[in-house]
Amino acid sequence: MKRPRVEGEGGAPPPPPAAAGGLTVLHRVRAGARFAPWAVAAVTCVSACPDGSVFAAGYDDGKVELFDAALFDCLARIPGADGVEVSSLAWARAPGEAAWRLFAASLDGGIAELSPRRLAPLAAADSSGGPVWCLRAAPAAPDGGVTRLAAACGDGSVKLFAVAAHAAGAEYERALPRVEGNALSLAWHPGGASLVSGGSDGCIHCWDVARGVELQRITVGTSSTAPPCVWSLAVLGDGTIVSGDGDGAVQFWDGTHGTLLGRQQQFGADVLAVAASPDGTRVWASGVDPRVAVFQLVPDKATGTSAWAYLDRKAPHTHDVRALAVLPRPGGAEGGLLISGGNDGALVLYDCERFLKQHPTRQSKTPQRPLLALAPPRGGAPAALLHAAGRRLSVWQLGRAATAQPLASDGGAPPLEGEGWDLAALPSQLADISLAGPHHVAAVALAPDAGAVAAADRSRLRLFRLSPADPGAAAAGVAPCEHAGALRVERVKVDADLGAPVVCVAFSADGQHLFAATGAGRVVALDATSGELTASAQLPAPAGGGGGGRDAAAPAAPEQGGGGGAPWCDALAPFMPAVGCIAVAPSGQLVGEPSPVTALAFSPNSRFVAVATAANAVCGYSAETGLPTAWTLKHHAGVAELLQALPGSITGLAFRPTPAEPLAMLVHSPGGLCHLDMAAPPTLTRPDKAPRKAPPGGAPRAESFSERGRNGRLLKLQHCCLLLGHIGPGEALLLEKPWAEVLGQLLPPLYRHRYGT
Repeated sequence: MKRPRVEGEGGAPPPPPAAAGGLTVLHRVRAGARFAPWAVAAVTCVSACPDGSVFAAGYDDGKVELFDAALFDCLARIPGADGVEVSSLAWARAPGEAAWRLFAASLDGGIAELSPRRLAPLAAADSSGGPVWCLRAAPAAPDGGVTRLAAACGDGSVKLFAVAAHAAGAEYERALPRVEGNALSLAWHPGGASLVSGGSDGCIHCWDVARGVELQRITVGTSSTAPPCVWSLAVLGDGTIVSGDGDGAVQFWDGTHGTLLGRQQQFGADVLAVAASPDGTRVWASGVDPRVAVFQLVPDKATGTSAWAYLDRKAPHTHDVRALAVLPRPGGAEGGLLISGGNDGALVLYDCERFLKQHPTRQSKTPQRPLLALAPPRGGAPAALLHAAGRRLSVWQLGRAATAQPLASDGGAPPLEGEGWDLAALPSQLADISLAGPHHVAAVALAPDAGAVAAADRSRLRLFRLSPADPGAAAAGVAPCEHAGALRVERVKVDADLGAPVVCVAFSADGQHLFAATGAGRVVALDATSGELTASAQLPAPAGGGGGGRDAAAPAAPEQGGGGGAPWCDALAPFMPAVGCIAVAPSGQLVGEPSPVTALAFSPNSRFVAVATAANAVCGYSAETGLPTAWTLKHHAGVAELLQALPGSITGLAFRPTPAEPLAMLVHSPGGLCHLDMAAPPTLTRPDKAPRKAPPGGAPRAESFSERGRNGRLLKLQHCCLLLGHIGPGEALLLEKPWAEVLGQLLPPLYRHRYGT
């Protein structure tokens, strides 16, 4: 009988010789609380770009992520810092500017303009009023400019900031009069001449922005002894004010006279967010009670008036839903998408027009994936894994399978596919590095021999050399996991002024060079032993497009495992034989429909580069000419059709580590993987009939494109895939974790008593 799986356990028998392009053994390793931990931060705010091209989400660990509005792929992740919690996001642009600019407010009192290209703030200002609970941009002016921001501050005041062209950040203008308690929520009137604020005093304050005077005050709560906090506000096109408060009520107010139009009590706890449709006929609300409710303005034929009515609710979240935003259709088309986020770290999308008829969709099966890097086995030691979270780096040596496993070639029964194997050694931690400073890591890399680690944040690039702590044990050929000492960490001074934050790092195939790309488009090569600069190249500036949030959100260099792309540059040609994951897009037209680039990989012989997009298309290009390969031109449509069955967008590519052609690679997404042999056409025929029940032994039933022997075999995964990579010609490592275990690390949600329990 097999022993139960424990944290970090995973392994497989020594593989028999693999066929050309074949994959014999898949090592499935489960992340745990200590080994490669995966924890999600709570979504605190969501904001959609007014042009409908992208949307942004802020988290309580200080990071901000930007997503494509068409395919919902993560375009950029701006790391946070210790002690920083993003409370609100807003978009603005000065007249004459093409691109929208993103601003973030935090509970430490800062308001910063963020650069998705540099993955760092451009400029920051202090609110001078304590924590900023809400940040809202004024409605667009007739010239299309949005030049004013309003911030609700902890001292009870509303601060106004100006956004100027060709000047980073926002400049403080003035403050509206202070009120009792904290200002918690804000909303502008569609005309831009007035705004409303709510706070802990249980009132809604209506302000004339130009004169700085209070026009009227609305008391929200029914009890004067314990006024509820007004957590969220919205102003509709007809002037109606919508509020969500600490009593769990959603209330509708006449914006002119301040009278109550309707009250809906559909929540058992605080309402933290409200959002309205562009036409003002529907309102959504959410809060501590983890569900999203919809209200609609219903006409009354008898009286000729209209009243707000509760329609239905959705409950895709397991914990508090703290943020709601409506993403408009590009070009001002009708409809839109509702986006929700909460303490479970997930973003959920709803069709505004079909909210009652269509199930919501999660943006990703693996939100906020940790930074990971894999090094293949070396010198008889198992593969090594680098994990980064916050300011902490951990290097692990993976477990090894027992060698005395029965194989069919030994006369024993052939093993069943998916059957587990005993381990001879569990994973062990080799090094634990804590970085100085408050900033979180933006990019990491692990040398192929696991002898060096590189990490970059918004302030600096760091390089560490790893060596056995006991030189005698290393000389005797003892693997690090077999002696008591771990690896000794030695910091190498990086002697290079990069001029901008590093957004991507990678080691050469021999581990002698470290390559780094900055958000300003500069690529440098460093000596991995001394840290000295050996080569540098500047990528050309991206061509100006039609503006919009997408252009503002495209990073200059893609992140490992995600992000946009930068132009191909001839200056990078000397780096290509050595680098394996500083990925750039070819200068020629990409094959297929335009889509954000999500993953890239160089072949082991450095002659080809594979490119994956958010539309789940994979193409191969010549690294010398940038032109598509013959296999891509012939089979692109078939591969794209095959990969449409892959759950989620592609997040990684990995070539089989053999320099000889034909080439084979693994393609993976958060919910599945696919093996492609680039010397043969993909198998597109579907099985006539798939078994309806699982076979004996509990193995999963066969799906379309999952049977053995086909080129393009696709396997859907039960758990979340965090990493997939080759550790040998016929072996691959899959790091996964059940989503239920991730949720189990969070604080319990609102308890709701169920009848009969």
